[in-house]
Amino acid sequence: GMSTPEIETLLSEVDTYLARTGMASTTFGRKTVNDGKCIERLRSGGRAWPETVAAIRQFMDDNPPSAAPAESPEAAA
Repeated sequence: GMSTPEIETLLSEVDTYLARTGMASTTFGRKTVNDGKCIERLRSGGRAWPETVAAIRQFMDDNPPSAAPAESPEAAA
């Protein structure tokens, strides 16, 4: 898609988060912005409001994946 660099960065953060938590992108979308299709749309080049980006980052900050099993800390590079 024609995502902006900011969205590309956000999606890579989200992908890492989903991989570490085992959460589905639809669940993540519902929990963060009450929209299960949100991440899918962003991956397809959809736009995101600054509030949406902020809400997604806030959720990841508030719910760090450290509690979930991760192979090793180095994998986060």
